Amino acid sequence: MAQKPKEIVVPKVENSIELFEFPSTVKTADLRKFLHPFVGHYRLKWINDTSCYVVFDDEALGTNLLL
Repeated sequence: MAQKPKEIVVPKVENSIELFEFPSTVKTADLRKFLHPFVGHYRLKWINDTSCYVVFDDEALGTNLLL
């Protein structure tokens, strides 16, 4: 029996940003270094090898990053 494709859940816009079109050699550890000032206040949701969502615990963090 064929497996169902994995559904991608899009996080709320207010508390997340999408990082995309980075090289496929970028790993979770690289992104954690980049996001170090926010340690403990976000989680990564990978979409594919070259894009992911950064979902912040606090809506204000995601919103303020875009300003």
